[in-house]
Amino acid sequence: MNLFGNPLMSHSNTPFENINPKKKGKETGYNNVTHPSRDQSYEQFTSMIFPLLKVLIRPSRNSLNNRFLPYDIIQTDAILSLDDDCIMKHDDILLAFRVWKIERERIVGCPGRVHKWDAVRNEWNYSWQYSDLWKVSMVLTGAAFFHKYYACVYSYVMQSAIREFVDENLNCEDIAMNFLVSYITQKPPIQVICVHVCFIGCMYVATIQ
Repeated sequence: MNLFGNPLMSHSNTPFENINPKKKGKETGYNNVTHPSRDQSYEQFTSMIFPLLKVLIRPSRNSLNNRFLPYDIIQTDAILSLDDDCIMKHDDILLAFRVWKIERERIVGCPGRVHKWDAVRNEWNYSWQYSDLWKVSMVLTGAAFFHKYYACVYSYVMQSAIREFVDENLNCEDIAMNFLVSYITQKPPIQVICVHVCFIGCMYVATIQ
């Protein structure tokens, strides 16, 4: 799979020798271009939900690719990517960040997925059901740390057809990012076993089924 149209992109030119994990920032991108509340303005709504954030970025267009835009205002090497329906406790965030500081080339996060070959249908299957916690295929970016460098490559170097596929299908941006990082590093992601993480959307789906 050729992720890059640029032949100069290789596995070895990742700039991790100058990483500074001590930088601190509270910049956040919130991908919602519609009005979030009928009774409150956008600014009031976001200040209520995210009271401690220094900067809240509202994108001009609705796209799942927005979560990987490398905004100049982001001064940290580490980016914590969270779905808007993810509830994650401080201890789990801190654990994942500590692991990321040791393995900064990789995606480090909580929700894992596996791919399995279905011999009956003669196709690959993508599933959250797996028995071996140490053999996941990817870590979803709904609750994960990754280096800002990958956001730059995803947004400006990776073939645009992949981002277009994400926009057309409203899905698979996390799969694309996992392919990207593994292609560059030739290493798998790291799943951190977080105790207090839940996705409200998953709970809702489980309830209505």
